[in-house]
Amino acid sequence: MFFLGATIAYEKDGLKQLKSTYQHVGDQKLILDEGIHIELPLGSNEPTAASKNLVTDEPATLAEYEALVKSYKVTQTLLKNEQGVVSMAVPFNAANAKLDTIYKQLTGKTYQVKSNVATISTEEQRELMTKLAALSLFHENRTLANMTDKALSQYAARDIVNGALRFFDVHFTEIAESVKTIEGYVYIGYNRNELDPLMEEIFGRSVTWQNVSLKNSKLPHDLIVSKQYIYLPKLKNVPKATLPVIQHLVPISANEFYVELAFYKLGNNPLGYTEDTFLMPERMWSEDMRRAVQRSKPKKGYALVKKDDTLQIEKIIFDETLSYKELINTR
Repeated sequence: MFFLGATIAYEKDGLKQLKSTYQHVGDQKLILDEGIHIELPLGSNEPTAASKNLVTDEPATLAEYEALVKSYKVTQTLLKNEQGVVSMAVPFNAANAKLDTIYKQLTGKTYQVKSNVATISTEEQRELMTKLAALSLFHENRTLANMTDKALSQYAARDIVNGALRFFDVHFTEIAESVKTIEGYVYIGYNRNELDPLMEEIFGRSVTWQNVSLKNSKLPHDLIVSKQYIYLPKLKNVPKATLPVIQHLVPISANEFYVELAFYKLGNNPLGYTEDTFLMPERMWSEDMRRAVQRSKPKKGYALVKKDDTLQIEKIIFDETLSYKELINTR
């Protein structure tokens, strides 16, 4: 027996429509087992009178809808949206392996999305979120291919000095190899043998460093270049990281993804979780982990990612997501 889980969400005329169904194949047709339709005024979590259980016609709550969606994640049933793209509420590889067979059973046709779409493993998702975290500290929109050497140097002077690389296995500030003092300010030397390859890993190219003096800075310099080190000022404290967590992964070609993000920060954390603990698919979080973080601003964002031999972020945008139509128009 085959099962099909489907979720549809869209906004129209000031209302948000949420529909989740769970069906099975019987007598060569779909039979509805469970279904919830929720209608919400934008900005509200109070369902309208149009919200109902699609099986019993009784009024439905948002909690019932969320529980039904969550059950897909737990049982790893197949999810498919109205555009015919596999949702990442289940692992893409697992779903894709069953998709052709199930779709042909339902429709008698071969499914249009075949094996020539990009795939990404759980470990690769961790790697991607680590790179995205390095670009998320100050919520600055970036098209990485357009960044000049000056812009990359300013990234170091503003983001790296505030701990943007904390999720990578580097220890520039814990064990300082080189320290210099200028006009009473202490500067830490970041060894270029480690820093330069890391910049190339994140941005996809090498950087020719430039000295930086940021506007309105009180420091004599914000970044100083030497042959072996990049010197950045020593700070007493660094801000909490913004944790980008993948919500949806949509393959858009043989080697590209649209990645929709939500953002979190550490909150009440009595168990002492470290920030890097949360750079994994949200379905893998424990209940204790969920209680240790809180949603932060920006509420949403997205990235365009290319996968060849490595994962390369092409663009990261905050406070926006793309509709399916907009996504197609960007290609």
